Amino acid sequence: MRWTFLEVMLDQLVLALLSIDNDDTGVSLTSNIDFREKIQIALAVGLKNKLDEVWYDKLKELLDQIDNDLRLQRNRYVHDLWTLSGTQIKKLQFKTSIKRPQARMPLELKTQHEAIVSPDEIWSLAEKINLAAGHIALSAQAYQIYTRRASRKK
Repeated sequence: MRWTFLEVMLDQLVLALLSIDNDDTGVSLTSNIDFREKIQIALAVGLKNKLDEVWYDKLKELLDQIDNDLRLQRNRYVHDLWTLSGTQIKKLQFKTSIKRPQARMPLELKTQHEAIVSPDEIWSLAEKINLAAGHIALSAQAYQIYTRRASRKK
């Protein structure tokens, strides 16, 4: 649910940057664009139409954090297998890795990676996603306010 809210805020940012209304036409557009492509659109159009350097630098930092950190963490939470062992929450990732445990030892194949996850870690990611969604909303709002004022002056 939190990720969906972040996606909706990203959709609104993209539409604002493209000067497209958030109506059936806008939703028809954003609902057919992949999440990572929306990030690239926001970065490109944000650069072209930036309010100022500070606004764009903050937007770029935020979108980079979402794309390179939060998205990857979220995908692990969605796609890993979750188990409960006693009071421990574990996530199991099916991933192939070939490593040499020590020098001069034979290579080892590993196909599963297990990690213990605390409830605090889960809630921490949820809060980071919420904060990122809020920052996207503020960036879109600042852009809309600025462009409305600029159009009134003409």
